[in-house]
Amino acid sequence: MVKVGLAVSAMFVLCLQDEVANEDYKNWASCGVGSWTTMKMETEAGGNKTEMEQTHKLVEKTDAKCVVETSGKMIMAGNAIDLPANKRDIPAKVKKGSDEGKKPDTKEGDEEIEVGGKKLKCHWVETTMENAGTKTWTKVWMNDTIPGRLAKIESKSEGAASSNMKMWATGWEKK
Repeated sequence: MVKVGLAVSAMFVLCLQDEVANEDYKNWASCGVGSWTTMKMETEAGGNKTEMEQTHKLVEKTDAKCVVETSGKMIMAGNAIDLPANKRDIPAKVKKGSDEGKKPDTKEGDEEIEVGGKKLKCHWVETTMENAGTKTWTKVWMNDTIPGRLAKIESKSEGAASSNMKMWATGWEKK
């Protein structure tokens, strides 16, 4: 009986070692319930342009997870479509990722940008990766005063699946 108990305890510890802190959880857990960010996004792919506006609101926070509710609208070919609100659980811990596969080229730095009518000092991460004939470049700007920390993102893909995407915060309140 003791050996079985020890084996179960050892398996539990091994499972915990396979989990790491979830950055997305940390980004939202630093905010109070009711904090929100509104993002605008413009995409172009295959000659089609789409605009979207989404509001992300922290509706629940525990030590195990944050729950973020997203609502918004999309504009396609001049037609506005309301998007139904949905909730997303963001766990505090996630399974460790695999180190297999090709790694993107990465650069980092700090830069002041204007977003949501304010000048903010942001930390940015830029990645470039090529996979299956498509080259993708992405740059993400983060700021601690914005719930979820995302200030701006730009991404371009060239090759078999060409596209452009820009998204930026237009307003926020951190509680």
